[in-house]
Amino acid sequence: MWLFLFRLEKIVYGSRNPIMIADKKILIVSNTSWNIYNYRLGLLNSLENRGARITVVAPPDNYSQKIGYDWRPVRIHAHGTNPFQDLKLIVDFYRIYRRLKPDVVLHYTIKPNVYGTLAAHRLGIPVINNVAGLGVLFGRESLHSKIARRLYKYSQRYAYRVFFQNCEDRDYFLTRRLVDPAVTDKLPGSGIDTHAFRPLPKTRRRDRFVFLLMARLIWQKGIGEYVRAAEIVRQKHPEVECQILGFLDKKNPSAVSPALIRRWVDNGSIDYLGATNNVKDYLRQADCVVLPSYYKEGVPRTLIEAAAMARPIITTDQVGCRDVVEDGWNGYLCQKRNAEDLARRMETMLRLPPHQRIMMGWNGRMKVLHEFDEKFVIDKYLHAIDALPKSFRDRSVPRSVASPVPTQTPESFPVRIPAPALLQVEDLFAADPALRDTPEVALLSAASETTSPDQRSRRTPAPKVIEVGG
Repeated sequence: MWLFLFRLEKIVYGSRNPIMIADKKILIVSNTSWNIYNYRLGLLNSLENRGARITVVAPPDNYSQKIGYDWRPVRIHAHGTNPFQDLKLIVDFYRIYRRLKPDVVLHYTIKPNVYGTLAAHRLGIPVINNVAGLGVLFGRESLHSKIARRLYKYSQRYAYRVFFQNCEDRDYFLTRRLVDPAVTDKLPGSGIDTHAFRPLPKTRRRDRFVFLLMARLIWQKGIGEYVRAAEIVRQKHPEVECQILGFLDKKNPSAVSPALIRRWVDNGSIDYLGATNNVKDYLRQADCVVLPSYYKEGVPRTLIEAAAMARPIITTDQVGCRDVVEDGWNGYLCQKRNAEDLARRMETMLRLPPHQRIMMGWNGRMKVLHEFDEKFVIDKYLHAIDALPKSFRDRSVPRSVASPVPTQTPESFPVRIPAPALLQVEDLFAADPALRDTPEVALLSAASETTSPDQRSRRTPAPKVIEVGG
């Protein structure tokens, strides 16, 4: 399998000369160490392998010491709106940056993006910001959202580069003139290590269909809609398992209460699996991953993980979510905040022939390989850092000139493989002996034998959505 993928990458992207950023001191700043440990380690390792000196700045948590790099604590009230705490945060960032004297700072999440940028500006340090979704704050019009927009507009004028994870978020900033178009670019989410997240067969009983939702347990992730849809589906199919995996974010005002989770479990609506550091063990047991989010996502990491492991997906036709799922191709899109529509999609998935469902999962795997591999994210950062001007303190240089990295249009990145190339089932599995004898391969092989080559070169048609409840 990996030989096939390596050759495919060479064909699509060609060979690339390594970018050296030796001796640059780089700070990575986020509102949690957990975020850096789970989403940024691939980038940190690549930067270090090219000679950079890495320091992580984040609040202390259980992951601070697991990161494996120099770590400096900072206190960030992620959901706080106290202006005095935010002023203190600017001062804290200023002191840390002045003491460490980095060549560039990479910011993640809203408060580092805003307050870290202002502190770095005072010291003449270039920053690269990452807008990983707009979240709850921009989901509704309020005093807080107006203040946040003003802060973003004021601070991002000093950013060397601002990365967005989807086109809608970038357009939101551009139409409101919150950022200079010349410094913006698009990333394919946070990226994912496609070697670590690869298709694995089930290891447990296969006679029960398993739906899995992986998310922080906040209402905006569609937790309520999923539970209601699970109840509808289980009325007709009581053997189906509907699982929830994720941690209770007790500090978040939108968190689902533990008492309500226990009630759902006691009623038999869902199975709650708790939290875990290894989602792969749960993903491999799932038949379909569900995320009915109406949260303003960047690109949901859980959906990329599911697709990378060749699991079909049901998610909302919502910003960020639809970037991962093509309706009828590697999953289904449902209406947001509509449990009945979600239940219809779940029952449609449930009644698909097994080989079609497995092929749908493999379509998702190939989509991840061509669009969401972390190599694309790493390359974007490497090119941006490599193109930093020698002197960033010269404020007479216009931003469009001081940022020489060409802005990519959404259509130009990343390269897409034509759909027929994604459906060469024989080529995919023949290169990986470890998967050749799995039940999934047997089903696909049987399906391929009854299908003409011309039919195999076209997408699997989306079946008619089944009506639920009448």
